[in-house]
Amino acid sequence: MNERLITAYFEQGLNIGNTQVLLKLVNELGLDPVAAEAALTSNTLEQQFKAKQKRVQQLTLSSVPAFVLNHNMLVTGSNSVEYFEQILTSFSQQSA
Repeated sequence: MNERLITAYFEQGLNIGNTQVLLKLVNELGLDPVAAEAALTSNTLEQQFKAKQKRVQQLTLSSVPAFVLNHNMLVTGSNSVEYFEQILTSFSQQSA
C-alpha cells in the first residue's frame, strides 16, 4: 500500500487525502474495502495518532532517527549495532 500511495501521489497526482481515492487504491490491491472504509471513517486512527503524538512530545524528541522502547524509553541517533545490542540487553534485564 505504501508503494501504491507514493505512486498515486507523486506520479499520478492523485489526492490521497480523499477517502474515495484511498478506497479505490485498496480495491486495486485486493485489500478488504469494508475494513478500510471503517478505518477511514472512524475516529479511532486519529485518536491513536494523537496519543502517539502526545507520547513523543513528552519524550522531548530532539533528533532522528528515534526509537521508543516499551512506550517510555527513548533512544535517539544513528548508532552502531553493538550500541543497540547493549541498550536492548540492558532494557530486557530491567524489564525482567
